[in-house]
Amino acid sequence: MVFVAGGALLALWVHVRFARLAPADLRGALLHLGGSFIACQVALPFGSYLVDATGYPSLRVASLFLLSLPALVYALLSLIWVICNLQNSVTGMLR
Repeated sequence: MVFVAGGALLALWVHVRFARLAPADLRGALLHLGGSFIACQVALPFGSYLVDATGYPSLRVASLFLLSLPALVYALLSLIWVICNLQNSVTGMLR
């Protein structure tokens, strides 16, 4: 739970600090969201398998912070971008 909360805080920080990285339209945000889900569903299990095959416990901890955390932050950041783009499009319709 703390891992996910930390990832969410990192994603919010990246969104606020580097606002220019956000895609300008909903299509771009959805592409990032799809890419992040692919990374979480394909790349992480493959990377975890390779780390587990070595049998070194220190590599498992390193993979947590070098593979899992960036993928989680990217997925949450992509979700933030989708929400912001949806909010901007709905606000544009109401004006």
